[in-house]
Amino acid sequence: FTCVNDFSDLPALHFATLLDNRALIQQLLDKGADIHIKNREGENAVLIAAKTGNIGVLDFLVSADASS
Repeated sequence: FTCVNDFSDLPALHFATLLDNRALIQQLLDKGADIHIKNREGENAVLIAAKTGNIGVLDFLVSADASS
């Protein structure tokens, strides 16, 4: 059994969300990353944070979206 995760086409903001890296998320947003960008499954960073149970990042992203 082999498990391979391919993150090559994952938007940087989504990758930072999966890593639970709020500093990187903030840097990406400061540089103009689109908080609403979707991956090939149609998910944005907020949905990814919710699906993975990452409440801290979810709150962070919602606050960032509200202030933009």
